[in-house]
Amino acid sequence: MLINHIGSVLIKKFTVYLIRHGETYLNKFDRMQGWADAPLTPKGIQDAHMAAKKCKMFTLIKLFPVISLELFIRPTSF
Repeated sequence: MLINHIGSVLIKKFTVYLIRHGETYLNKFDRMQGWADAPLTPKGIQDAHMAAKKCKMFTLIKLFPVISLELFIRPTSF
């Protein structure tokens, strides 16, 4: 939220694009994944190239990669 010189609130509009990874072999065979990177299938690679091509059409101001939180959680015992 921005406030101009006379105290009025200005709303800045922006668009958020979410891009998920392409199809992996674990997805393809209905296997659970999340703790390790699974290789992409040929379709997943093709999807990634298509997403990259579409992203070139936009002016990106910031890029925020999201990494699974589980990768940073240490196992604990109770």
